[in-house]
Amino acid sequence: MNYAKARRETLLNFMSQLDGVKVNCLNCEGTCCTSRANSMRITPLEAMDILTYLRESGRLNDSLKERLRGCISDYRLDVEIPTSRGRAFRKTYTCPFFSPGPKGCTLPKDVNPYGCLGFNPEISGGNCSLKEDVASVREEKFQVFETQENLRLKKVFNLDWDKMTIPQALLSLWSEVGV
Repeated sequence: MNYAKARRETLLNFMSQLDGVKVNCLNCEGTCCTSRANSMRITPLEAMDILTYLRESGRLNDSLKERLRGCISDYRLDVEIPTSRGRAFRKTYTCPFFSPGPKGCTLPKDVNPYGCLGFNPEISGGNCSLKEDVASVREEKFQVFETQENLRLKKVFNLDWDKMTIPQALLSLWSEVGV
């Protein structure tokens, strides 16, 4: 069984229900994937899911590495801006896997970050939001496993982060995994 897909099943089922009533991303210009609204951060486990897919599909190459570096540079994702609450300000950026048009994301849903899958339109092509109850069900079901697996990945690959932007997380893990 594809465990990456199993961890996303609750979110994928919800998206499928929305598809059934023609509420999906097909009529959208991708606001939630672009620098207008995207500040997605992912865990080491989510990054590993994406890297594994990219390796298995032959997409892990120098061109991708340059696109990830370009995204970090273009949006200054490597420059942290502290907030008064002691956390870094979340910057927006256009996802390096976003492709304008009806397809949108060039990654399969089986490996999309949980936040991307949980953020869905209220009406066809717009007014997107996170369905907290659906996201919570998924989170509760896999919380123990994901916490343990993220800790294991951090230890094995000497990672000093819990969540990073997609391009930063992928490059960080990629350099440690050496794929």
